[in-house]
Amino acid sequence: MSYFFLLGAEDPEMKKMEELLGDSLQYAVLDGKRVHPDSAYDADPVVVPRQHQLVLIECEPSNIREHPDAIRLDHHRPGDPGYNKGAQDFLKASSIGQLHQLLDVEPTAEVLVVAACDHCMPDAVQGRCPGVSPEEALAFSISEIARHTHTSSMEVSEHIKRFQMLIENAPREVFGEQEVHDLREHYLDPGYSLNFLTARVAVALEGCCALLCHDDWHRGGIKWQLFGNAAPETFVLFQGWAVKQGLKRVYGVPHRGYAGGYL
Repeated sequence: MSYFFLLGAEDPEMKKMEELLGDSLQYAVLDGKRVHPDSAYDADPVVVPRQHQLVLIECEPSNIREHPDAIRLDHHRPGDPGYNKGAQDFLKASSIGQLHQLLDVEPTAEVLVVAACDHCMPDAVQGRCPGVSPEEALAFSISEIARHTHTSSMEVSEHIKRFQMLIENAPREVFGEQEVHDLREHYLDPGYSLNFLTARVAVALEGCCALLCHDDWHRGGIKWQLFGNAAPETFVLFQGWAVKQGLKRVYGVPHRGYAGGYL
């Protein structure tokens, strides 16, 4: 039996998987347009060719009940194969690593970097992902931000340094035994902006954890995000704190270093 691959929203990891799969794939869509991260799990129904097995990569069609044998390659939701895996298992945790395992293909050095930065970027730039150096992880992150924001790597690096200085002087919130740098007064623009993306890299480089604030234009609301290097317990405590602060749709993936909620 052959595989029928359905791919979710575009990002660097997904683009690398597209290169591996060639023409044997289809994109998940909603109302005729390729899904974004917040619509990927409510995509339009999909028709799977006969004698093919559906493989879902970071997405789910609304007629999923018609495909009980679908294979999931994902790490976003509880129950996903990579959801509760940390930096030591980043390749098995990442969707691209799971795809290579499914196809029995040996990952290249470049794939290792992509997998590490997608699954747990804070750990990757701190050198906690076996086989991926901090320098490789940082260089990849900078180049991808430059590509995504249509700017230069030099400008990306300057933004990162600016946020590193802001982190040093930021006020602190305490979650259990962890001090968290509070950068919410520095609004980081809508969507995956230059400021939002470089602030996250700065937090990762500092080896700390921080509260960030930006406008999630996909969902249409201001979002507070906890991001960085922290124990899973910190993210659990954040979720309770977030509800008390009035945040809605609170989420978190402790082993991947992020959580958040919407005002």
